[in-house]
This record gives sequence, C-alpha cells and structure tokens, in this order.
Amino acid sequence: MKKKTLHINICVLFIAFIFLNGCTTQNNQPPAWMENFSEISILAAQPSSKNADIYGRYIYKPSLELDKTKNPQATKIPDFMNIKSNKAFKAFIVSLKEMLKLRPELIEASSSIQEKAARVFEVRGDFFPTVNVGLVQDNVISSDYSNLSTSRKTTGGYLDAYVDMDTTLIDFGGRNAAFNSALLEKEIAYMNFDLTTNNQAFKYGKIYVEYASKIIEKYIYDAFETDLISLQNEVKQRFKGGVTTIFEVNSVEQSITRYNIRRALYTQELETKKSEYLSVFSSGELEPPMIDALDLLEVGKTKVKKPDTIYKNVSGFLEEKIFEKKYKIAQQDYYVAQSSVSPNLKTKLRYKAFDVDSYNNDYELVLTFTGSLGVYDAGKSGSVASAALKRAKIAKARKRAVKINSSARLGTIESQINSTLARLSKINEATKKYQMDLKIIEEKSKTVSYSASEIISIKEKIFDQKLSFVDAYANLNRLSLEVFHLHSIYPLLIGLGLNNEGSIEWRVIGFYYTFQVRRNFTCRQY
Repeated sequence: MKKKTLHINICVLFIAFIFLNGCTTQNNQPPAWMENFSEISILAAQPSSKNADIYGRYIYKPSLELDKTKNPQATKIPDFMNIKSNKAFKAFIVSLKEMLKLRPELIEASSSIQEKAARVFEVRGDFFPTVNVGLVQDNVISSDYSNLSTSRKTTGGYLDAYVDMDTTLIDFGGRNAAFNSALLEKEIAYMNFDLTTNNQAFKYGKIYVEYASKIIEKYIYDAFETDLISLQNEVKQRFKGGVTTIFEVNSVEQSITRYNIRRALYTQELETKKSEYLSVFSSGELEPPMIDALDLLEVGKTKVKKPDTIYKNVSGFLEEKIFEKKYKIAQQDYYVAQSSVSPNLKTKLRYKAFDVDSYNNDYELVLTFTGSLGVYDAGKSGSVASAALKRAKIAKARKRAVKINSSARLGTIESQINSTLARLSKINEATKKYQMDLKIIEEKSKTVSYSASEIISIKEKIFDQKLSFVDAYANLNRLSLEVFHLHSIYPLLIGLGLNNEGSIEWRVIGFYYTFQVRRNFTCRQY
C-alpha cells in the first residue's frame, strides 16, 4: 500500500511540475495561451451552435446611427434632384446589407475566420501534456534468456496496457511563436472580413449611385419632353393662326430631333446601368433614391473621423494594419524556424501494467527525459528562416506602399471634391440665370412678339445644366464613397457579423459578455 501511495505522489508531483513549467518560458514569461485565453475563448467562431459556448462568437459590430434629420448642404441641391437625405441613406445601407450577406466573397471570408479560430485551439494544445492509452500484444516466436527465471519471458505471448503522458519542457520559444502566429492569423481573418465588406460595398455602391443618377436623368428627360410637346403644339396653333412663321415651327422640330437622338443614347445607358444594378441588387428597389453625397461626407466627418482628418491618414488604413500583422507573423515564423534547431527537452511519464489478461499486480512507472539538438536538416530550417525574413521585408514594403498611395489618393480626392462642389455652385448659378432669362422671354412673348426659337434655346440650356448637375453630383457621390472605402468606413456603417451557426447576418442582436482569466500567481526561476 505504501508503495502504491508513493507512486501516486510521484505522479501528482510530476503533473504539478509540468503545469508550472507551462507558466515559464526560456525568457521567464508566461506562455502566449495564458495571456490570450479570453481572446481565443470569446472571439473564435465555429459553424455549429452547440459549440458556441465553447468557442465563442464573432461579436456583431453595431452599425452607425442613420437618423439624420438635417442635411448639411454646402451647396443647395435643386428640387428636381428629389433627394430625401434620411430616406435615401437608409435605403442605400439596407440595400448593401441585403446584397453583401449573400456574396460568396463574404461567405468565404467568414469561413476563413472559423478556420483560423480552430487553428488557434489546435496550436494551443502544444502547451498541454498529451495522454495516450494503449494495449500491446507481443507474441514470442523465439527466445533465449540466460540466467533468467521470469515466466513472462518464456511463455508464448503476453498482453500489456499502458498510459503515457508526454510534454515539452523547453523548446526555446517555438510554441509561443507558433501560437502568436495563429492568433495573428485569426486577427487578419477578422480584418479580411471587414476588408472584403469594405471592397464589395464600395464596388457595388458605385453601381447603385450610377443607376440612381440615371433614374434622376429619366425624370429630367421626361419633363423636357413634355415641354417640347407643349411648345410644339403651341407653335403649330400659332402658325395656323398666322401669328408666327415657319421658321419658329422648324426650330421646335429641330429641337425635338436633337432630343430624340439624345434620348436614344440615354436609354441605352439606362438599360446598361439597370441590368448591372439588378444583377447585384436583385431584391432592391427598381428606382433607388439618390443618396446625398454631402450627407455621406458629414457622416464620415462626425461619426467616424474628426472633421479635420477626413482627408488624412490618422489611425492607419485597414490594409496597412493587415500588412503590419503579416510582418509580425513572418517574425514569429522566423522564431519557429530558429527553435527547430535549438536544444529542446521533452519528458514522458509511462505507467505500464503487465499481463492485463491475467493481471498479477505487476507494473512499472517510468519517467523519461529526452533532450535533442538539431544538427543537420539539409538546410530546411535555414530556408524556412530565410523565407520568413523575406516575407517580413515584403510585408513592410507593402505596408509603406499602401500608406503612401492611399494618403496621396485622399489628398487628390479632397481637391476633386472641392472642385466638384465649385462646379455644382457654378451650374446652380448658370441655371438660375437661364431661368430668369426664360421668364423674361416668356413675358415678352405674351406682350410684344412671340419667339419659339429663343424659348427653346433657353430651355435646352436649362436642360443641359440639369444633366450636368446630376453628372457632377453623381461624381461627388463616387468620390465620397471612395473616401469611405479608403478609411474602411463601410464595415462600421453596415455592421455585418456571424451568427451562432457561422452564417453572415447584419441585424444587431446585442452584446455578448466577455470575461478575463486572471493569474493569481507568478512563476520565478531560482
């Protein structure tokens, strides 16, 4: 009995030794899995709801507030644009949400999150002992034992059972580096999900804006066509009455011909944009309202960035942050390669019971220590380390390129937006002038002399100015959407995430609790 108690105590002490070893690395630092336990327990995603409590959930990002009741316009938007800021903005965001959650790119990105989260748990297992249970059936075919009387070795065969517990005591940071790399890969997967959301929203947001602008142009064309028909009937009646000339009739007819040619070209463009829109927004409105570009810029200034930094890189671009993570991963991979040729120490505790088919309380408890040092591997570890250093160099260079290019593009967009706003103001001024001229000519035609050619000329100019305004405003929208894209604002606006089953959804279902694992002890080396 005392002998068995002794063996049990040895096992307990050994297990305690292994656990305490897990609290210490070669640098006297706690292992990465302990520092990041709350991270991997809460934010990992799994495709099955039954594993949700074990693996955690991808927390939904709440979308930005959409209730904007006041439109902060720097340039007055004419009534013919029919822009209702609050309604249009909500329709735009909802359309993007419904479309994006079905995109295969987003589904693939969400699957990557689940994969990388599972990888974290896989690598974390290297910090813990592995336990194996097995049976060994040996059949003695031939034997020659001298000076031994053990019946076990003279019989034809025997069946043994064993329990092994293996662990690594020293690996010079290899496990820590691999675990840190897995955590970084998971963080990149989250960022890639947001990046995919951002890129797709920008890509299809432009399609939305271009089609919405064509819808506005349709009403401008319809209104102008109504004016032309009314003017044509009036001129014909006056010509029949002998109060105008054939020249005035021909002027209106020529204007209608020019209009029909422009209308045909416009119809082709409308059908092209409509097919692009419906191929993406299959469940969206047939005539989506135009969003307010100035409203978008205001959202960007007040909700996401400081007003004076909307055209500057303050907190870093999303792609820039991704390459920074990749740089760190390459560093960790280098450390893993180093550890593979560094001294390591492993241990095994084995309990073996002999002849379990006819057990006679024969057993052994063996503690084994194994030390090794990589001497030659045909240059494999050196190649892995060299490749990791090159990846780190590339990631650093690409991070710098993204920062420079995106910052330069923001500066260009700022000047383009300012010039577009100035153009819109000029178009507004020109339109007002032509409208005043039209009013004067129409009053003159009532009292002095009727001039259909002058009326049609002024109306064509107003028509052109309205189309120019729509075109400039659509361009302002595209530039505003690009600002959102460069600052990665779309994920904040849309708020996509994963539900318990790992599917993409956009509704905000509340906040999940988090917890922290606090260590109440410190590990020291004496």
